[in-house]
Amino acid sequence: MIWKVAIFFCVAIIFDVPQKSEADQSLFFPFGLNEGDEFLPANDDGSTEELPISVAFPFFDHDHTSLFVNNNGVISFLAGVSQYTSVPFPLADGRRLLTPFWADIDTRNGGTLSYRQVLRFAQNDGMFLEADGIIRASFVEMRDFMSSWMYIATWDRVAFFGASDTSIRNSFQAVMVTDGRYSFAIFNYGDINWTTGTASGGDSGTGLGGTPAQVGFNAGDGVTSYSVPGSQTAVVVDIETTSNIGVPGRWVFRTDNSNIEGLECTTSGAISLFPLVGSMLGGTQVLINGPCFNSTNLIICDFDGIETSGRLLEDEIALCVSPTFYKVGRIPLRVSLDDGVTFDFTGFFTIISVEDVPDNVFSSVTESRQRESNFEITWNTDALESVDEVDIVVYGYQEDNDVEFSGPLIIVAQRINYHLGHYSVSGLPAIEIHFDVGVIGVLESGGQAEDSTHAALWSKVHVLQWHNGDDVTFWCNDWIGKEIRSDLSFLSVTHPCPCTLEQAQIDIGRFSPHPLCDIDILSPSNCIHKPGAIHCVRADTPSSLGGGQECCYGFDGMIINVFDSLGGGYSHRYHHGGVTPYGEPKKSKILLDCLYPVFQQRPSRLQIGRSPV
Repeated sequence: MIWKVAIFFCVAIIFDVPQKSEADQSLFFPFGLNEGDEFLPANDDGSTEELPISVAFPFFDHDHTSLFVNNNGVISFLAGVSQYTSVPFPLADGRRLLTPFWADIDTRNGGTLSYRQVLRFAQNDGMFLEADGIIRASFVEMRDFMSSWMYIATWDRVAFFGASDTSIRNSFQAVMVTDGRYSFAIFNYGDINWTTGTASGGDSGTGLGGTPAQVGFNAGDGVTSYSVPGSQTAVVVDIETTSNIGVPGRWVFRTDNSNIEGLECTTSGAISLFPLVGSMLGGTQVLINGPCFNSTNLIICDFDGIETSGRLLEDEIALCVSPTFYKVGRIPLRVSLDDGVTFDFTGFFTIISVEDVPDNVFSSVTESRQRESNFEITWNTDALESVDEVDIVVYGYQEDNDVEFSGPLIIVAQRINYHLGHYSVSGLPAIEIHFDVGVIGVLESGGQAEDSTHAALWSKVHVLQWHNGDDVTFWCNDWIGKEIRSDLSFLSVTHPCPCTLEQAQIDIGRFSPHPLCDIDILSPSNCIHKPGAIHCVRADTPSSLGGGQECCYGFDGMIINVFDSLGGGYSHRYHHGGVTPYGEPKKSKILLDCLYPVFQQRPSRLQIGRSPV
């Protein structure tokens, strides 16, 4: 017996020095002695002690600050796992488990189990960039995800219990990743050659048969769990040829809430979108995940009845561009893979006001009160995907007999390198246009906004005085003259303002903060058009005649009367959110947000019968 042990020890020393096999572990994150891994001594059914971790890992509605790495292909929270025969999920005993390959592993027969936690620093940023890339490509709603911590556990060429042929080995790895809020598990597989130990009914010569390995996770609530297809069946031996993200040998899961995501693609049903919201001006790139895409698909997106052509961006992700809307709110988004014959995939997309969308195009001329022909335009170079060249244009907006968002009125430049992020305008010629209000757009070259297949970034909506060079005094006086002759009956039914700032802040449900003058926003431009005001609110719903209400408050916490200060609020003939039917003059959203508040000189209606707090 001593001689057998000595021989085994020598063999282990010769063959089990931890190292990576490039041939069968190309998906693995770096591991081993040179990476600073700790090793669990050779054992059967053992576990580490409870290991503290530096960043809380969200795992299905619980945050964990410690874990156990278990020899039998399991990472567990709460307690170690010595059980060698896997059981079906979900479990009723409350155990919280990640199971990259739950089976009867015996590292006394060969192989190693190593593990380490990694915090993000400059010297290891490349590894985190790789993890971020995997997650961003797998979950469209996580395109901005940036991890700060990961845990890597690697079972390198491990043998099974009771093996008569100890050269039959498995290699696999579990990588836990989080930014402190969202969490993910990445399972990587090298060569998988056995599924079962002999104590679980497996064959000693092959490691097959009996109760094969379980792959997936168990949340511990008795309900939430997932088993990779083929788990606990003979086909799990081929798991290195399968994937839920189109990369054979890699499975990726989101693990921070009970909404299990990142499973397999589907042939019908719900879709995941990123972003979930977009500007009513259109041009928003909408990434779509969920359908089983292929290169022959003819992708059509139906945005609440407006169809646009899409394209495949990556193996699992398609891209559509949102059209222009004259309303805000949640709309249905349907996706077709057969050129619009059938729409088997559904989701919801939200159209939001231009004032609620962060500006992506910037220029000082949007605030100019005179003709400008030499100026700089800059834009956000991280906002668009798969775009190399852009056109810089000007679009106009007006309401006369119809609602019109039109352009390009002016082509400033074409085929500019998008990644530069800036363009200097020099000697812009004077071109007569019949629009007073508009936006500067940076459009994907080769299309126009109404094309609905090319992405666009927009500046804030502004008066085009920098181009037209008009004296707006005439414009304002003309507007005031028309207003004096207009019906003012809407004033009698506008929502009365709360008298004090404190009342306005608790009057939730009737009033909401104005995005351009909000006491909770720390910005130099906050309340810039409301001198003396520190906070404004607007009525959430239109009055019975479709009007709106704006109420502004000064440093003393009292409402400002516009007759006393230009920082006061105004009663609006038209509600800022628009009214149905949208798309008609004076009822759509864009102009109501950006024009009428500039000119309306009616004081807000005060709350009657309410005493200041």
